[in-house]
Amino acid sequence: MSTSAWLDEKNVYGVGSHNVVVFHSKKPESKAVGESSSYVQSNVWYEQAEHYNLHDVLKRMKEKYELKTVAIQGETYGDGIQKRTYGLKRDKHDFVVFHILFNGARVSIPCLVSLCEEFNLPHVHVFDWCYTLPDTVEDLIAEVDSKQSAIDSGMIEGFVLYSQDGQTSYKCVSPSFLLKYHG
Repeated sequence: MSTSAWLDEKNVYGVGSHNVVVFHSKKPESKAVGESSSYVQSNVWYEQAEHYNLHDVLKRMKEKYELKTVAIQGETYGDGIQKRTYGLKRDKHDFVVFHILFNGARVSIPCLVSLCEEFNLPHVHVFDWCYTLPDTVEDLIAEVDSKQSAIDSGMIEGFVLYSQDGQTSYKCVSPSFLLKYHG
């Protein structure tokens, strides 16, 4: 499940996902984005942000690199999320970073890995730093299906392929994964 945390130009801290934003303050107030005006009091996104001290990490990144804005995007996984536990126990979740944005622009993948190591954050596994695309989509899907998760050695959802600078990406999702977990 997509999870994001950010500090804006005024140092307003937010946590959320595609359709939910949780603003941090002394009196937590959370608002769903979109058609619904429902409120969320407790959620897995904020749980991961607190677990990895993302508010503090973002403040330190912003100060160290003299940024106007900074954001971390990642994936929360575990019990109750998209039918795949990745080996985590009941009611347990974890998080991995897949993008860091400085002033609205993604940092390169090598920079992302370096920042994650510097700030003690887990990042997505990099299968190949200099990947060459196969000739056909079918060959790419076969390669995706031949890989195992770095988390639990199980089936992977797919590959996210990035340009060297991290600005362009696309995802190849395994049809086998979709059938097993979403069919």
